[in-house]
Amino acid sequence: MAVGSALGGAASTKRNNTWWTLVISGILMLVGSALLSTLTDTSSPEPKEWGFQVILGLGLGLNLSTATFITSMSVEFEDHAVGQGLIAQMLVFGSSLGVASSFIVLNNTIQDRLTNVLSPTQLRDFCTSPTAIYSFVSLQQLEVREVYIDTFNANMRVCIGISPVSIVAVLCSFQRNPPTLKSRLADLAEVGSK
Repeated sequence: MAVGSALGGAASTKRNNTWWTLVISGILMLVGSALLSTLTDTSSPEPKEWGFQVILGLGLGLNLSTATFITSMSVEFEDHAVGQGLIAQMLVFGSSLGVASSFIVLNNTIQDRLTNVLSPTQLRDFCTSPTAIYSFVSLQQLEVREVYIDTFNANMRVCIGISPVSIVAVLCSFQRNPPTLKSRLADLAEVGSK
């Protein structure tokens, strides 16, 4: 993600490439989510998992830095703080939606699949603290592990469904002649000289 953030900022230093950067970041997030949703149940992480995470992280980093940069290029200088605040609020809002949807998927999967495997007391203890898994017998631990793996894959499929929406939104924001960094710096110098 850090590399993507650095690349996102560097991509538009000479020329405004924010639109292209956002398109590429959306595609990388879609591909990364799709690849992560294909992971299977193994006792240790597969090496390809790290590559899939790099793809997703690169897309997320590109998106984050470019969203911040595009605000600087698009809003009037007196509205810059408001624009950055709006971006920050949208990031928090989107993150909250992601956490909420992930929790709903996890909770529904636990209720559907573990009610016949765990006793009501074990289920309550597990929902209170996932470390309760250490008190379960091996067969129950394996079933809980399966639930977590399946929930992760389901959450990645949710991301697969959301990513195309972001790509379409970016495609709708195309500008034939976007402002350049040089022109924005000239505008800033003009405003500063007044």
